[in-house]
Amino acid sequence: MNKNYGWKISFSLAMVLGFCMAPLAHALIITPGSSIWKSDLQGNGKASISADNPRSGDASLALQTTGSLPDWAFYTRYAGNDIATASWGMLSDVGSLSFDWYRKQVAIQPQYQNDVPWLAQTPVLNLYVRDVQNGSNVFSRLVWEKFYTDNSPAVTDTWVIQDVSTQNLWRYVDDAGYTVTDGSNKNPFFPDPLLAISLESWLSHYSSQAVVYGIGVGAGSFWPDQYVGYVDNVVLGFRGQNDLSVNDNFELINDENGSPSEVAVPEPSSLALLTGGGLLIVIGGFLRRGKKVDDCC
Repeated sequence: MNKNYGWKISFSLAMVLGFCMAPLAHALIITPGSSIWKSDLQGNGKASISADNPRSGDASLALQTTGSLPDWAFYTRYAGNDIATASWGMLSDVGSLSFDWYRKQVAIQPQYQNDVPWLAQTPVLNLYVRDVQNGSNVFSRLVWEKFYTDNSPAVTDTWVIQDVSTQNLWRYVDDAGYTVTDGSNKNPFFPDPLLAISLESWLSHYSSQAVVYGIGVGAGSFWPDQYVGYVDNVVLGFRGQNDLSVNDNFELINDENGSPSEVAVPEPSSLALLTGGGLLIVIGGFLRRGKKVDDCC
C-alpha cells in the first residue's frame, strides 16, 4: 500500500497531548436482537448477550468455542450499511480503543496445557479499515490478540480493562492475505511470521485516506480446545470528535420504550502515546489462531 510517513509525528503528538474522555461517559445499551451489532457465527461457535457473567450492569457478551477448528463466534458493528462509503473517522485519528474481556477457567486438554499461545489466548478485537489503492477500495482488518504483545498466560475468572491502542496488532487484507514481516501479504502465510506492530506503526502501511468502518469482538477460529470468554464496554473514539463513535455496553435490559438507552459507565481515560511494536514469530502448528476459516488456506 501507499506509504505516508508525514502525519505520524502529528499523530503521536496528538496522542500525548490527549484525547481525554471524562471519567464517566454514557454508554449505549446493546440488547439481544439489536440491529446495531450483528452476530457472525461459524461451526459450533456461540456469541450472545447473556447474564452468565454480568459487567457494568446485568449482562455481557458471552463467547464460546468447542475445540472444533472451524468454530467462529463474533459480534460486529459497522459505521453504516454501505461498507464501501461509511466510516467513523480516519485511521490516523484513532484516539481511544479499548474493551473489557474475561477468560473463564475451563479444563485444558493435556496436549495444550503447556501451549504458550493457547494459555495466552484472550477474546479478540478486530478493527476494520478501508483504504484506497490505485483508485479502488482495499479492505483489511487489524486484529488484537494478547499473545502478540504479551505471551504470558491470560488471567482467568477476572475482568480486564484492555487498552488496545498500546498493543501490537496483526493484519489480514481481503483478497490478499496476511501481512508478514517483510510487508507482503500471503495466504497461507506459514512459515513466515506475521507482522505484529502497534496501531501507530501500521499507519505507514496505509495511505492518508485510510478510514475505520467497523469494529468486532469474538473468539476463534482454529482454536484447538474449548474456550469460554466474555466481552463488554467496547470503546472507539477519534481525535477532533466530541463524542465516542462506539461506547457500547451489552445488557439484557432496555428503556421502557424498547429503544436503545444510555447508562453512565466508567470509561478508561484517554490513551497515551502509542508505542512502537515488534515483529513476533509464532512457531508450530498453532499459527492460525484468530483467523476466520473463510480467510484461511
